[in-house]
Amino acid sequence: PQKDSPEAAPMTVLDCTAGLGIDAFSVASLGFKVTMVESNPVIHALLEDGILRARAIKDDKKLQQTISNLELVERPQNSVELIAELIEQGKSFDLVFLDPMHATKLKSSLPKYRMQLARKLVGPGSAKEFEELLHAAQRLAKHRVIFKRPSISNPINGLAPHLEPFHSYKGTTSRF
Repeated sequence: PQKDSPEAAPMTVLDCTAGLGIDAFSVASLGFKVTMVESNPVIHALLEDGILRARAIKDDKKLQQTISNLELVERPQNSVELIAELIEQGKSFDLVFLDPMHATKLKSSLPKYRMQLARKLVGPGSAKEFEELLHAAQRLAKHRVIFKRPSISNPINGLAPHLEPFHSYKGTTSRF
């Protein structure tokens, strides 16, 4: 930016399915302001503890910058209910990120331990729950709803068959 021009505000992201915060941390490290929502009380507590521990590491400037871009919703909360409250308050986010727990087993190998733990605590959501979340996210997002899926699955995998993504990026392990 030019010296006399105001800095552009960083884009805002609402991570509706924060889990252990791995995706939110990656996005925050790129300079986005990320608000995380986690409905499960145990996972919410783990995420809150991880953020507090990261804040205590004062000598790592990059870590502190990334952590300063993260905000965890104060209490475990259902994302659909929170989005309704945010809309009622006139708030919005540039991007809304969804990475719902997947019910289908796509490979014979076990997932990483952290994913096994999350699945035991949360379990997969239903197609109806996903569709409610997707519609709520579409009402809140100014620009895009980003939906993360395993790369070997269909883009929406039968959860909302009448919806087609506008864009799709397929990486080695994930599809967005």
